[in-house]
Amino acid sequence: LITFVRKMRQYRVITWCVVKGNPIEDSYDKIAKRFGGRVVGEFTQNTRLTDGKLYNVKWYEIVNPHYKENHE
Repeated sequence: LITFVRKMRQYRVITWCVVKGNPIEDSYDKIAKRFGGRVVGEFTQNTRLTDGKLYNVKWYEIVNPHYKENHE
């Protein structure tokens, strides 16, 4: 993820998600804040993991305001 963020100028939008309660969630919150991203939404009981239980998922996005539509 951090590799994509560092190469942000190549992308218009970066989106990613995390299962709520995962220890990496705090780091993702900090990455989103640092690079001007936001939490897009949280989906209830959206993903079933290998333990057979349903978990909530949190989605993030970072929009590049400097991206040009004709970027090559």
